[in-house]
Amino acid sequence: MYIHSKDEIFRKIVVQSLDRFMIAFKQYLSKNIELPRNVQVDILRIYFERGCSFSFFFFLEVVQYAYENDMNDMVESLLETVVSHFGEFNYGVLVKSKNGYELYVSEIGRDASVFLFRDKLQFEKFKEQKKGIIYYEIC
Repeated sequence: MYIHSKDEIFRKIVVQSLDRFMIAFKQYLSKNIELPRNVQVDILRIYFERGCSFSFFFFLEVVQYAYENDMNDMVESLLETVVSHFGEFNYGVLVKSKNGYELYVSEIGRDASVFLFRDKLQFEKFKEQKKGIIYYEIC
């Protein structure tokens, strides 16, 4: 009896469902973004390693991946989705943009917001004023 490793299972079985996965995943993108096959496979791997769930932390990890690979449209699209779909707790996600920093905030009982900061110091001052929010920095 042979026991397959996690990588073997992913390569031999999970990747076969890539097209179906991408149909579901693209429903979470607010923009029509074309993704190369290697990026699709990487996102599927993150999904697989995150327990096959479209969870908050899955999306954060995909945002991190997209940010590291200069996929700015995907970062923006995913963050819009995250703050509108996951409103069970107060949080903010900070990303560096070409004009400074963008902070996507979700607070219970309030509409999602995006704040723009010229520099990190402005963000730190904002953070001091807004207590009770968990901040995730992807920069």
